[in-house]
Amino acid sequence: MIRYTENGVPHIKANSYTGVGFGDGYAMATDNVCTIADMYVTLTAQRSRYFGAAGPGNSALGSATNNLNSDLYFQQVNDSHVVERLVDQPAPLGPQPEVRDVVHGYVTGYNKYIADNRITDPACKGAPWVRPISDIDVYRHIYALANIQGGGTFIDSIATT
Repeated sequence: MIRYTENGVPHIKANSYTGVGFGDGYAMATDNVCTIADMYVTLTAQRSRYFGAAGPGNSALGSATNNLNSDLYFQQVNDSHVVERLVDQPAPLGPQPEVRDVVHGYVTGYNKYIADNRITDPACKGAPWVRPISDIDVYRHIYALANIQGGGTFIDSIATT
């Protein structure tokens, strides 16, 4: 169950970690679907396809000055399968079962919002880059955030050398 306070803050009540993740994914999509979808376009190295190679990179995920450099960087990360190898490890080297449950619930909640076709924000309503996500997309986001002060600060240099 998701309840919003008078200040618009979502409060999620659930009986499982998956339920908490579902509520979070649905609430996040309700409040920020365009921003979140833009982030997943970045993580799947598709910015140039949808926004043009010369357009600005997503500064929330690194220092790329343009979409082409962003795509080259994130495609290299994806092709390395580093995230998959990390996620495939058993806990405690890989995610704890509760984390896996929250991530899977989040994906289900986000995708439910997308499937309900409730997008009204003109920034992305009907946009082909707003798509359902998978668990690996969320783990790639976590990985990108963990590396934003490392490789994320050198995206242009990494992409052009």
